[in-house]
Amino acid sequence: MSHPVSFRRHILRVKELEGLSFGETADRFSVGIASVKRWSTVLKTKSCLARISFFSNFSIFLIKHLQSGNIKTH
Repeated sequence: MSHPVSFRRHILRVKELEGLSFGETADRFSVGIASVKRWSTVLKTKSCLARISFFSNFSIFLIKHLQSGNIKTH
């Protein structure tokens, strides 16, 4: 059975806030420990990739505007 992403994020938030282990988290929410570990890995990876993408796009934006003279440096 697939759980909604919002539920997965909630579980991982509770795990982090309360300092629970993967096993304690799995028991508390009646889900498999492997699922909790997998969600943690997948969501952290997606979050990291989103940050990398944002900063990469922002860097490209800055470079283009600096080269065009739209942004003045001191």
